[in-house]
Amino acid sequence: MNCSVRLARWWQQRDNALVAEVLLPDFAAVQAVVTELMALAVAMDHHPDVSFGYRRLSVIWQTHDVGGLSDLDWQAALATDTVLARFHAVGENE
Repeated sequence: MNCSVRLARWWQQRDNALVAEVLLPDFAAVQAVVTELMALAVAMDHHPDVSFGYRRLSVIWQTHDVGGLSDLDWQAALATDTVLARFHAVGENE
């Protein structure tokens, strides 16, 4: 990972993307996080791939224009961590 950015332990670098797979307390928390991430994406003009279900959320940041990771992905992942922490996310394998 990029040494200048310290992300939460649930992030993995896979296939030229930053991937977070987390569990949240309940579906209402998932809904709230997704809503905040969409607002973040609009504000940054950078859009993640998001999938979710009951308590589960997956977020993928990748810059398709460059075929991999850019500084914007790292910044977006860091901002995502702030949102996830407020809603008490934990890694899927924790």
